[in-house]
Amino acid sequence: MTSKIIQRPYWVLFWLLISITACKTQNPNVDSTLDKGIGPVQGIKYSGGSSGMEQIADHSYLVVYDSKRDTKKVRLGLIKVTDKSISVSPIQIHQWDKEGISNDLESICAVPSRDNEFLLAESGNWEGRLGRIFHIKVDTLNLNATVLGSVKIPMLYRNDMNSVGDQYEAIMALPYDHQHRIIILGERGGSKNNPHGVVRWGLLDIDDHTFQMSKEGKAGIGVNVHGQWAHKKTKRDITDFHVDPEGGIWAAASED
Repeated sequence: MTSKIIQRPYWVLFWLLISITACKTQNPNVDSTLDKGIGPVQGIKYSGGSSGMEQIADHSYLVVYDSKRDTKKVRLGLIKVTDKSISVSPIQIHQWDKEGISNDLESICAVPSRDNEFLLAESGNWEGRLGRIFHIKVDTLNLNATVLGSVKIPMLYRNDMNSVGDQYEAIMALPYDHQHRIIILGERGGSKNNPHGVVRWGLLDIDDHTFQMSKEGKAGIGVNVHGQWAHKKTKRDITDFHVDPEGGIWAAASED
């Protein structure tokens, strides 16, 4: 499994993240600034941006929001885009796991060969706890989702008030066998513990909900995006993933 991942080609692509990882909803009475040809944004969530996005149809996208666990704000939403408008609808997730509601969801991806099933990943641990990947099934018609299970991402560096540790902002799932999926995580970089981006991987049992990362998977592959950055030490080398039809892995980079 390891050799397959290491040999898989990957490239780094810069693109504007307005519609990918910082898509903001707006007051329905104000024209959208995303595209002058698109009319008002309609929806319930009028503030804040999405932190991850997965396309599910030609004009539909699932998005996650990085709401913290001490709030009851929206975690998951459905965006529909037409020639005339953008609608944003919250998706209710009724029950999480024994550790409770999600904290700081940063990425989402579809589960290969599983209809309407997705993985939502928290950015990482907080004070040694949390740092989970949720396996969910989404009902877009009734705007609700069911948590099928969750796994912990192995902690490499602790996050707390005094230290920035693991910060995963991208996730993708690749086929492996009937019960397993290869999970690739993108460490964003820009911190003392992780000055640059890192592509890490592991094997997820999608039925029993266990997650294993080998020594090589934890070490990962470093990504240092060059360019004209205003703050090179705090740039984020990886903020989202995309797999093209040829199997190339593309990563978006950004800076606050």
